[in-house]
Amino acid sequence: MEIKDDIKAWFKYFAPFFALIILFESVTRIIVFGEITFDGLQFLFFVPAMASTLSLFTGFHKKKPVPNSVIFLLITLILSIYYISQIIYFNNFGSLYSISLVKMGAEALDNFGWALKATLRSSALIILLMLVPIAALTITIIIKKNAMAGFSLHLRAMVLAMTVSLWLLSVLALMSFGTGRTSAYHALTDPYTDTDTSAEKIGVLMTSIVESGAYFFGAGSNTEAKLESADLSAYMSLSGDNGPVQNGLEDVPGSGSDTGGYKDISGSEAYDNDISSAASAENPDEETKYHKDDRIDIDALRAGTDNDDIAALCDYFNEKEALPFNDHTGLLKDHNLIYICGESFGPYALNEKVTPLLSKMAGEGIVSPNYYTSYKNTTTNGEFAFLTGLWPDVSRYAADGNAVGSFARSYDKYMPYGLGTLFKNEGIPSFAYHGYISSYYRRGDSWPNLGFETIKFMNEGMTFKNYWSPSDLELMEQSVDDYINEDRFVAYYMTYSGHGDYTTDTYMYLKNNAAVRELLGDDAKNYSDSEISFFCGNYELELSLEYLTDRLKAAGKSDNTLIVIAGDHVPYYFTPDEMKDMAKKSGMDYDRDFEMYRSTLIMYTPALNEVNESFCCNTDVLPTVLNLLDIDYDSRFIMGMDVFAKGTHRARLYNGNFITEYVKYNASKGKAVWSEKGETLTDWQKEIYLENMIKYTEAEYAASIKLMDNDFYRELFPEE
Repeated sequence: MEIKDDIKAWFKYFAPFFALIILFESVTRIIVFGEITFDGLQFLFFVPAMASTLSLFTGFHKKKPVPNSVIFLLITLILSIYYISQIIYFNNFGSLYSISLVKMGAEALDNFGWALKATLRSSALIILLMLVPIAALTITIIIKKNAMAGFSLHLRAMVLAMTVSLWLLSVLALMSFGTGRTSAYHALTDPYTDTDTSAEKIGVLMTSIVESGAYFFGAGSNTEAKLESADLSAYMSLSGDNGPVQNGLEDVPGSGSDTGGYKDISGSEAYDNDISSAASAENPDEETKYHKDDRIDIDALRAGTDNDDIAALCDYFNEKEALPFNDHTGLLKDHNLIYICGESFGPYALNEKVTPLLSKMAGEGIVSPNYYTSYKNTTTNGEFAFLTGLWPDVSRYAADGNAVGSFARSYDKYMPYGLGTLFKNEGIPSFAYHGYISSYYRRGDSWPNLGFETIKFMNEGMTFKNYWSPSDLELMEQSVDDYINEDRFVAYYMTYSGHGDYTTDTYMYLKNNAAVRELLGDDAKNYSDSEISFFCGNYELELSLEYLTDRLKAAGKSDNTLIVIAGDHVPYYFTPDEMKDMAKKSGMDYDRDFEMYRSTLIMYTPALNEVNESFCCNTDVLPTVLNLLDIDYDSRFIMGMDVFAKGTHRARLYNGNFITEYVKYNASKGKAVWSEKGETLTDWQKEIYLENMIKYTEAEYAASIKLMDNDFYRELFPEE
């Protein structure tokens, strides 16, 4: 009889935890992902194990229900707060938070607490609803004072054994649904899985458990397989004059060979030197030049290292072809460069009435209609890719003992391909400016490490009338004099005025609301207050560009200055419905997997006026600029690709999704949507093309992370 009472006592803890986790997971999933799919239900495999684990922390007092009740309600409250905090974070930043980002929690609240107020107001109803279960449980326990009895040590030992078994069974159950790269099991075990993708596959709480294991104990950190090289030359020849080439196999209709109608050309000169042969075809009488540093000896580094990661990187980079010069190499040689990472900047900010100069610049110079920002949120990721051409770490290992994110972690690494260093090596002075404090994301440490010589921040060389949000116009007014009279210069800006939230009580709204509504005229009634607030922030960026271009013109520098502007991420302070509305008003399509990330890249100079339709993203901007300005670099060690280079161009998103001229590939779902051009390929060609593109995408990302973690550039240049 006693064992039955024990089991009943234990079940009173297990059952509420079981129900609460399912409830909270379901609500969070609907809010974050907009739906609950069949595949998304695989988080249920872990619920019994998680509920059983939590029950082990309860019921210690066999005959004292009050302490039992307090502990039970405390755990329930912590569980409720965890899910509420994830929802608040999502409503504020557009994604779930990772365990590595918890480290920045206090600093983020201190710096961006003002934006949180609006999020709390808008999330008040869901917060209250999420607190209903604990309120109901509290009332029930008060009414039934002796409800929460304890259970014996004997049963506790049995529950512990059962819990271990449940964890093992949950993993086995997950494996039974597949272990491929789109499976929930892959999300569980792949160290490069981002937080949102993992949460969609295995659940929010389970994702935090896995990330905690990775962050605190380094669990599951083997990443060797990801550095498997794709056969680049195979799919780079898809649109060649000789017809599609796939994985070293050329289409030979009716050949009847074992390759299924394809002959093996992998050993041929045309196959192995696809890039160089394409370049030579343009200039048959000239020796092909490459973006390559002949001082680098990868073979010697490979032979001399006993570090497995360094060896793997050497093997990976040894197989990469350097990009040859192309017909745009050096077209803007001797130009100055103004390089601007625009806070939340993108196509929604372009309005011919409110931002006429930005709209003009976006439609002239080098126009890139297929540019995508890779990131949903977190400025440091987009900025790092923009300045280095490398992929930042958004995996469950995205922090170390020093800082969160690749940008902040780069401060003590050797960064020879940082924007400032590349120009400094050419004898060109470099400048960098930001309207906020230097400690956030450790810019005060990382920017000098990227080679910037003159650097100014809020309260460190510049002052602003308002702390939230500092004015981009004031930023420009306090910086242009530093470089405008230099013979050559590169100036980098990280702007701020476009930062959310987009409400009627922000400084930018109060400052520019009247002007923006006057400029919009009758159109103002078509925009909500949040959309007007967004325009107010970008109107300040417009004013800063007007000031900059006026100063360049007065100094006689307009014609030999390239202005580059790209956003750090999507304007995530908009809700999905608001973003969809802004897309419609901007004449754009919208979906949450791809088109939400379609953005604007401005590369403006009077010297060029053309459209480049290459699919590209944040990492591709730097190598494109270096090629145009004829700045020396080794293209093998930058993950981005010059948009004018021969080869396969692709826009990659933070979660592994990518877009090419042939396909849109959703990495989480394993779903490929082929374009009209893609539909001209045979099924077999599609299969090989997609497999190579996935390998290419995965390896490039893994190489970026390993490169940074192992200070690989310092190994390449040991004497610098």
